[in-house]
Amino acid sequence: FLAVKGGNNGESHNHNDIGNLVVFIDAKPLIIDIGVEEYTAKTFGPDRYDIWTMRSDHHTVPTINGIEQATGADFQATDLIYAEDDAGFTFTCSLKEAYPNDAGIDRWIRSATLDTGAGVTIEDNYEMERVEHLQMTFMTPCEIEQDDRGVVLREVEMGNGRKSASGRIDFDTAKMEIKVDTYPLANVKFKRGNPWGENLYRLRVLATNPPLSGTLTWHITR
Repeated sequence: FLAVKGGNNGESHNHNDIGNLVVFIDAKPLIIDIGVEEYTAKTFGPDRYDIWTMRSDHHTVPTINGIEQATGADFQATDLIYAEDDAGFTFTCSLKEAYPNDAGIDRWIRSATLDTGAGVTIEDNYEMERVEHLQMTFMTPCEIEQDDRGVVLREVEMGNGRKSASGRIDFDTAKMEIKVDTYPLANVKFKRGNPWGENLYRLRVLATNPPLSGTLTWHITR
């Protein structure tokens, strides 16, 4: 199962998450949207986007030259294309307008394809005015192990008899380095209860010495 979000960053109950992806395997979560914590005054106040669950660097979207997506209806997906066939679908959009100008983007086209027999492929085709570093984020309840093809996402118990999926993300490991952030959830109060278990993990994949233009490709499989 693949879900991809377009829209804009001025919607009701917005998170800054244009182009965000969710991937489930056999109805179990692999790549997730965190959800929201219990509402407080901060949730709907001027400091809303200080909350980690609202920020683009905790969604499955790029952080470009250290810059996250910006807030407001002007920051949006454009040039959307949806194509479906018997095997699945492809969703394509431009993410350039989701970021402020100082991100240095000339072009950023995200394409996400579900092939029910082969998995999910994400392609980020970009051209930059300047490039210092590019980072892709994946949020998952799964434990993460690196190998020579990418990373393995290990099944975990999430409580109440529920388990995560297991799978892997393949990418060009010669040009990427990974960092894993662990988020203990014992003291996190989610609005509808904790669905993820003891921990959440943020996988950050950083392009080392990226060129001014190119394509970043990610394959998500069982």
